[in-house]
Amino acid sequence: MRALDRVRDLKVFAKQIGCDHLGITNAAEPEDYHRYLSWIQKGYAADMHYMVEGERVRKRGNLSLVLPGVQSVIVGLFKYPAPAQYSSELKFARYGWGEDYHLIVKNKLHQLIEWLKTTDDQPYDYKAYVDTGPILERSLAERAGAGWIGKNTCLIHQELGSYVFIGEILTSQNLPTDNHGMNHCGTCTRCIDACPTHALEKPYELNAEKCISYQTIENRQEHIPSHISENLNGWVAGCDICQEVCPWNQDLNEKPTSALFSKSAYVDMPKKDLLALEKSQFDDLFQKSSFRRIGHSKFMKTLAIVK
Repeated sequence: MRALDRVRDLKVFAKQIGCDHLGITNAAEPEDYHRYLSWIQKGYAADMHYMVEGERVRKRGNLSLVLPGVQSVIVGLFKYPAPAQYSSELKFARYGWGEDYHLIVKNKLHQLIEWLKTTDDQPYDYKAYVDTGPILERSLAERAGAGWIGKNTCLIHQELGSYVFIGEILTSQNLPTDNHGMNHCGTCTRCIDACPTHALEKPYELNAEKCISYQTIENRQEHIPSHISENLNGWVAGCDICQEVCPWNQDLNEKPTSALFSKSAYVDMPKKDLLALEKSQFDDLFQKSSFRRIGHSKFMKTLAIVK
């Protein structure tokens, strides 16, 4: 089978299993690597140790340290539901409304790998990641033609918007690549203007320490600084403000894959009911959620101060 035909068939299969977009790029150093180095040097990664640890930093610039012999990177986008309105006084970032996306998307990536293995008798190597590997996934996605990195630092797709999960497969197979994504942000600054904590220092540069999502999820310290707590505006786990105002997220049609990501009970629960949760109840309620890692203690303290 010719390489172009193989990629075409792979993309057809990807659609069949619920992938909304599939793109391919080479394994060269990501174009944003030096911008990433500047970002961590400024301290904008806050306490996210995995973003600044030396070996992981090197891997993000050299994919052969992640998968020896890597030739190509396959990037898949999976859209998740993003209804405009909330039915509760509290707000959870939409990506965490359903079951843990890491598991759902990883399963899809492994299906793609199995397809690749069964349609070629060559012993190529593969490695799949969903938001956890030492790679610059948004930069690779942009180069694979899966959209562009917006001024809010989210990946934006012209048809899907930015409410998408990104999954990657690194492979030693040399595959035909897609055209680089084009930036369509133009002169728009809605995301920058809308952020209540001014986390976007400038276009394309996020200061995690000022970000509601970081402070309510990633920050391992239970205390939330006052300049954040005073501006939570109902956000108790994550924040979607910079995506809500983005023109590319308006009037989106829900894609079939949205059925994969059901709505969890906690999304609509009143604040008083969530505050009453014991640790065991919290663990049960968030058992299949990507928000479980927040932990009962930190979640309760955020609940207590959110307005």
